Amino acid sequence: MPDPDTTRVAAAEPAPEPEPTTPPRPNPIDRVLDWVDARQRGFTPAAFAFAVLKKFGDDNAGRLAVAIAYYGFFSIFPLLLVFMTLLDTVLVNNPDLREDLLESALASFPVIGTQLSEDVQPVRGSGVALIVGIALALWAGLGAMSAVQDAMSAVWNIPMWKRPNAIVARLRAFGLLAVIGVAVIASTIGASVATAIGSRVGSFALVFGLIVAAVVNVLVILLVFVVLSHRAKRWTQHLPGAVVGGVGWTVLQALGGWIIGSRLEGASDMYGTFAFVIVTLGWMYLQAQLLLYAAEVNVVRAIGLWPRSLTGRNLTDADKRALTRYAQESVRHESERVDVAFHE
Repeated sequence: MPDPDTTRVAAAEPAPEPEPTTPPRPNPIDRVLDWVDARQRGFTPAAFAFAVLKKFGDDNAGRLAVAIAYYGFFSIFPLLLVFMTLLDTVLVNNPDLREDLLESALASFPVIGTQLSEDVQPVRGSGVALIVGIALALWAGLGAMSAVQDAMSAVWNIPMWKRPNAIVARLRAFGLLAVIGVAVIASTIGASVATAIGSRVGSFALVFGLIVAAVVNVLVILLVFVVLSHRAKRWTQHLPGAVVGGVGWTVLQALGGWIIGSRLEGASDMYGTFAFVIVTLGWMYLQAQLLLYAAEVNVVRAIGLWPRSLTGRNLTDADKRALTRYAQESVRHESERVDVAFHE
């Protein structure tokens, strides 16, 4: 039997303290990155811009833009068929207005718009055949609208179970088509006003035309965000991104003739008849990327997802909010619960 006095003494002895360790010093590259990270966090414009870029990458928005461009390419022909058929039916006695509206619709496709109009002809025939043809073409053309809607859900990190079902998604896609139709009419009116003013003021016509185009583009993108976004309810939450996207689209369209013309010429030498497909997809991809960047601006601003960590070593509160949203996005049933914890 052990001596109780000896046992008490042994239990009372303090545990040896661990040897102090010196944390490893960061290498020179890490020190430079930490310095840059601290500076960008302290400068609001840089922090906000980096947060938008980081969220664009975290959302795999580049792939979302590819999906929009892909479905948009296959949707443009049936949708243009529907548009030309409706113009041919409604404006049969006003060919000038019909041509103006068609040119406005094709203005988003500089240079290649003429080829699109030559390849697509309106549906003609009996009333039943006309209705069936328009319905089928319209249904086939909803792919791009559905792709944009899926992209908006991903950008806003909407949980899977909260995303609209097939019926609601189609109805919203139809709503987006109505928005585009109104935009075409508005752009035609704006172009007519710009032309009328330009005939009086001369050199001011180009500037005024760009301003009108920018305003129309801002309104179109604003309506797209309102129709397809499921989170933000106030128009003011969508306005900053709409301004960024609208101005960007105007600049892109103004440079479209030069961009597409140079790419089409180079692609024709290498790919021949496939050049039209390649350049059209590339142009749609640029527009889709710009649209998603504009949407990311709204999300970062509305949720307060900045400043973000450049290196990932020292997470900010915005980083933790973003990571929590990505975890909760995967929830597929309303009874499912995901808890997120961060260990320092």
